[in-house]
Amino acid sequence: MQRIFNRFWNYVAKGIVGTVAICAIYPVSCVLLSTGSFILGVLSPIWMPILTLLFHILQILIYDANSAGEYGRKVFCLINILITDFLLCGIIQPILVLIALIVSPITSLLILIYALLHRFIGGLYDQIVFKLIIKRLARIPAHDSFLARRIAGPGLAAQYFYQVSSPEVLAALESLIEQKELKIYRSYIEEILMKPINEYRQFFNAAFEPFSAQIQITDSPSVYSRMNDVVNKDIQNLETGIDK
Repeated sequence: MQRIFNRFWNYVAKGIVGTVAICAIYPVSCVLLSTGSFILGVLSPIWMPILTLLFHILQILIYDANSAGEYGRKVFCLINILITDFLLCGIIQPILVLIALIVSPITSLLILIYALLHRFIGGLYDQIVFKLIIKRLARIPAHDSFLARRIAGPGLAAQYFYQVSSPEVLAALESLIEQKELKIYRSYIEEILMKPINEYRQFFNAAFEPFSAQIQITDSPSVYSRMNDVVNKDIQNLETGIDK
């Protein structure tokens, strides 16, 4: 199979077709190309200006192939020039500048008047509401909520104090004096109750200290244990009565 294709390619494709192409087609094509080139060269003063004019018209209207790539000027150059440079920048922009020259100061003046009126009316409204309603009817809230939040007043600043009546102050003072008296009475009674134990300890230490003896509370019944239990029970009853 390979030998058949090799013979076909060498004898038929290259031999016959190639010989016919070189002997017949190639001379004819050379004559035609030379004649056509000569004719185009002779007629170039006629078709070259027309082709050049069409090429420049296409560059102006559709695509500028010789442009350096300026943004917005490579495609539809004439339209961009007419719309952007002439219409927008040359006519509409000066008109807008003249309008802004007149409208901007008027707008700024209106905004200033609105701001002053808003500030004046808002301040007047706040003063009326505060003087007629809040100052007369409002009270300090006990705790902060979504309606009011404490920012100053008693308990929030050092320059404010609670105002209480004389009986309330006298009752608080009497309660404080009674607490002081109860503390003194408690100390006095505890001292009296502890006096036997302290005297017993002094006597025991003076008598048995040379023998390195110490007082200890044990489970076995003794005079010191019974006396200590009685004193502790009396002190506990005293504290319970004073706390009540």
